[in-house]
Amino acid sequence: MSFHPNCSSINVTNLTECLLDTDHAILVTEAPAPNRQLVSDEMRQTLQLAIFSVFCGAVSLFGIGTNVLNIIVFIRQGFKDTMNINLLGLAIADLGCLLTLLGMSIGYNPYLIKTAVWFNLQDLIYFFDGWPHVCMTRVTSLITTFIAVERCLCIAIPLKVKTIITHSRTKGIIVGIFAIMVVVSLPFYYVNILIWTFDPEKNHTVLQLGFRSDRAIVEGIIFSISSVLMPFGSFLVVIICTVILIVKLNSKTKWRQKATSQFAGGSDTSVKEKKVIKMVTLISTIFIACNVPGIVTTVFMVFEPEFSVLGVYANMFFLSWSIAFALGGLNSAVNIFVYYTMSSKYKETMQNLLSCKKK
Repeated sequence: MSFHPNCSSINVTNLTECLLDTDHAILVTEAPAPNRQLVSDEMRQTLQLAIFSVFCGAVSLFGIGTNVLNIIVFIRQGFKDTMNINLLGLAIADLGCLLTLLGMSIGYNPYLIKTAVWFNLQDLIYFFDGWPHVCMTRVTSLITTFIAVERCLCIAIPLKVKTIITHSRTKGIIVGIFAIMVVVSLPFYYVNILIWTFDPEKNHTVLQLGFRSDRAIVEGIIFSISSVLMPFGSFLVVIICTVILIVKLNSKTKWRQKATSQFAGGSDTSVKEKKVIKMVTLISTIFIACNVPGIVTTVFMVFEPEFSVLGVYANMFFLSWSIAFALGGLNSAVNIFVYYTMSSKYKETMQNLLSCKKK
């Protein structure tokens, strides 16, 4: 989620016109009206540097390594199971999120910005990393939603799900999600361009961001889809599917426990299903928890016009989005622990991979 720095206030009618430049505006240093500020300018800059530049940079480096391992493991396991296709797509999307977040954490360092002479570093990072990061984040959300729906169907209609979600359809859906975001991104790069402009302070031309005249209309359409409809829709669907899945699994586990206790007295099936419940719940909980700050911040922007880039609550606005970006990176980086802990097949493949590298 991002917002244009020139937006002085945000309400329901002009929200979609501002949904772009948090990545770009996060570096704005002009302080708003001092009254009612909950966080001082000095504290905001210190926390923003620590959260966005240091923490996001460290998480990005770690997550890039873990997702490269995830991709290798899923490719080695093959794609007989549609879930491997989904998880490979998710790992690729997460890798894209973390690569762009790493670029943003480096480029948005205020000490590094001062060293840029012949170009506007903020504009270049925004152009090459800011919007691509938003797109990859949306891909991650959509693939996570599809995984939740597929798992929900596996429990609700186990006999029909294989005819509904086939290997070819799964591949088509995953590729289609990436393709949709590429199509959504094309208008952005039509209305936002890089141009050489004379900078009177530096007394020479610099490379910076320029805009076409129809930018507001085009971006209003793009961001109403990518920054409102997609994140809120994915968030709600994941919650609903997770609740349905947990209820279904719990009911079937209780029924099978009673049935098996009358005969063998064992509960192997129950134990396996409990592990599935735990894994699904953990994955969904991580996704939901890491997306809550961004959703809540967006809601605040709708109902409080001063909670914006240049409003009286600008410092809280910047900190809120810094935390949202950090948690988004964390969501993309920690899946390896879920897979390694919950999946014996993943754990075995990973151990074989690491042992081969040692030899």
